[in-house]
Amino acid sequence: SPGVLLIMETGTIFAFLFSILSLIYRILKYVVYYGFWVAVFLLIGLCLYLVIFKIIVHFTKKNLKKPEVLTIGFFHPFCHDAGGGERVLWTILKSIEEFNMRLSDKLQMETLEGIYADFAASGIQTIQPLIYTVSQAHEDEILLRVKNRFDIDIPKKRIGFVRLEKAHCLESASFLSLLWDIWGSLRLGIECLSAYPPDIFFDTTGHPFIYGLAKLIGCTVASYTHYPFMTSDMINAVQEQKVRYNNSPRFARSSLLRTLKAKIYYGFIMTLYKQVGRFVDVVCTNSTWTYDHLAQTWSNPNIQMAILYPPCNVREFLKIPTSMGRNKTIISVGQFRPEKDHELQILAFHKLITDFPEHSTAKLVLLGSCRSEEDRQRVEYLKNLCTSRRIEN
Repeated sequence: SPGVLLIMETGTIFAFLFSILSLIYRILKYVVYYGFWVAVFLLIGLCLYLVIFKIIVHFTKKNLKKPEVLTIGFFHPFCHDAGGGERVLWTILKSIEEFNMRLSDKLQMETLEGIYADFAASGIQTIQPLIYTVSQAHEDEILLRVKNRFDIDIPKKRIGFVRLEKAHCLESASFLSLLWDIWGSLRLGIECLSAYPPDIFFDTTGHPFIYGLAKLIGCTVASYTHYPFMTSDMINAVQEQKVRYNNSPRFARSSLLRTLKAKIYYGFIMTLYKQVGRFVDVVCTNSTWTYDHLAQTWSNPNIQMAILYPPCNVREFLKIPTSMGRNKTIISVGQFRPEKDHELQILAFHKLITDFPEHSTAKLVLLGSCRSEEDRQRVEYLKNLCTSRRIEN
């Protein structure tokens, strides 16, 4: 009868659903079971690797260490570039050179006081700065570029260069870029610390996930932070559906993708970033905004933090006569990196000259360098954007 057939069909459907659920349960059971043991073995392998790494570094440091020399290793892979970060690096190195000269003079005259007395008491007679770099340019070429760009003259014998081979580790990825940045910096950090372990590890490029490795081998860890690795603004931009360099239109439109990115992906990285503060001893920031953000993120009372504004050489600017007339020109100086948001600057300028005809003769000049092929492609995109808006001239 129809009723019997309906009951049989319903029973068949329930049996099918039950078998599907049973299959899913068994799959999840095996995934959890084997996933647990895979995680355990990976954790054990990581611990063994770190132990071996520490042993290797210990003997390397023992062979290289000179008690009268304090080595400071500056992690600045692209030291040959000519951006604001490089000016900070070379200004610090120039200050170290001048300090070494004063220390040498005072040790000879035996007029020791303050920090010089502390150095003499510890037996340190000089500071040896090292730069961990992926640049293959000759030392003379790098130092000449520094002299021409920044008017900073440092003798070659005062600087040591540790050449790194894993330059590809710092290449940005189009997917999960922050995780790739973390992974790449860790690989490069292992290479540089294994090649020459310093007394003080000084990061001047914003790769904080190396700090734990440096602390593991007994380094004092210092940082000059230009911009935090992760900010609350990045998370808010995703949650507020804003299209930015770190939030494509596809993610801005999808509530599911937006939630996964803000809550899980960014949340996980922010959790890791907060733990990094446990391993840093001294932090200098380039602004009050960066200082406040790091003070909130790295709530570690043992960190010594200070604001150290970036150096700015104004000697050449002072030579320009103040009687010269001004043109309606806006100059924007900055490397062509995504976080600079040059696209927004161009769109804002286009709106200015469109909505306010009295400024139609104004010009916008974007000045900056390119670190990689990706940056050069970004410049071409900006040129095409200007052409499409008819403001290329």
